[in-house]
Amino acid sequence: MSLSYYDYQAFNSEGSLEKGQISAETEQEVINILQGKQLTPIKITISNQQAETSSQKKGIKRSE
Repeated sequence: MSLSYYDYQAFNSEGSLEKGQISAETEQEVINILQGKQLTPIKITISNQQAETSSQKKGIKRSE
């Protein structure tokens, strides 16, 4: 299986909403990862966009 990117919304232990993106093979793996971080997932969707890599954020110079 290949990794996919998932967008998530989850509550932390203080009850605050956290949003983010995580890569995993399955939605169940995303749930397991979030629960391991003491987060309670409330919404998980497969992302239309992949996470930005450092080269996408900074751009690649022609000399590279």
